Amino acid sequence: MHERVPFNSLIIEKSFIELGLPIQDIYTLKDNPEVIVRAGMYDEYDGTEDRYGCFQEHLDNRDLLNKLQDQYGLFIPDFDIVVGGHKRFYIVTQRVHGVNLHYRTFAEDEADEAKGKLDKFYSTLGDVLIDAAQSGGKMIGDLTRAGADKSGNKQWVYGKRKGDLENQVWLVDLGPCVTEYIPPHDKIFCINQFPWLFEMIVESEKKLGCRFDEAREKVLDYLKTERSTFSDTDLIARQIDMFFRHQQMFGNIL
Repeated sequence: MHERVPFNSLIIEKSFIELGLPIQDIYTLKDNPEVIVRAGMYDEYDGTEDRYGCFQEHLDNRDLLNKLQDQYGLFIPDFDIVVGGHKRFYIVTQRVHGVNLHYRTFAEDEADEAKGKLDKFYSTLGDVLIDAAQSGGKMIGDLTRAGADKSGNKQWVYGKRKGDLENQVWLVDLGPCVTEYIPPHDKIFCINQFPWLFEMIVESEKKLGCRFDEAREKVLDYLKTERSTFSDTDLIARQIDMFFRHQQMFGNIL
């Protein structure tokens, strides 16, 4: 018995998040295999049954995704949001053919192109985080982390849409994860984004056997600058010091 979603098209695939819990379903449509449909519940993201709250988070998320694309040049597949009954919503996106950066391997003939694109990508993501840390406001909270202790590289796919000529790095998790940062409050959250980004950088460097100099310099310089503004006993200073000791111990920083 096939399930249906409100697009007059038969579902041909369905998958669940980890542990097999059907909290968040991913669908492919029979009539249009280049479209991915992600289904969720209204109260998954805002903890309330108030429809306006959920809608507002989606609107904020849409604006932030457009900003990533228009202001920073990051790649976001076209998407739309459809509201269904029973507190369900559906995020409809273009399919990106590829593998997320956590699992992606690179053939010898594509490595050179990937090195340049990934260095630029991680450097640009650094710009996004630096601007957010300096100006505050609403930001997407899972650009560098896919849940607790999960590589942020899982959020980004190296691939292309049907008809594209080149691979790019695409943000594929378009579900809302909007947080608001008001400097100097919650600064530790913003500071933590940079070590997580650095972990993403090192993970991809090891696969490609290179160093992303532009991205590394941006992340490390920012953390050093921030460290200089705090006393040795400050929590943020100790957090940054621990990051540098950890990375030096594993040879990731000379």
